[in-house]
Amino acid sequence: MTLNGRQLIALKIGIILMTINIIFPPWVYTVNGGSFHSENPAGYYSIFEPPSPESSKPAHGVKIDLSRLLIQVVAIILISALGMIKAKPGIQKARESKENIRNSEKEKPTVKSGDPWTD
Repeated sequence: MTLNGRQLIALKIGIILMTINIIFPPWVYTVNGGSFHSENPAGYYSIFEPPSPESSKPAHGVKIDLSRLLIQVVAIILISALGMIKAKPGIQKARESKENIRNSEKEKPTVKSGDPWTD
């Protein structure tokens, strides 16, 4: 399968967005206190430098929000795929271009003899 220029652009944008999404995932603050468990959004931080916990207590921590990350990954894949499908030349356009080529081959240039009565 060969990709046209617009499809390559859609694919490259999808790859760039996926890379940014993986390098800067969504994080959540966690609190685990026996029977108590809490998670609050912490925002987007680098995978190499996660956010600090809200407190230095052992029950407090941070983790990647996998459910939100999965939703974002699926959305990027779907939008990129739709962009590539939309950028694909349609069957009707391909038929029209083939028909135009055939018609241009059939048309022969007329040669004028220079006689105004026969031309």
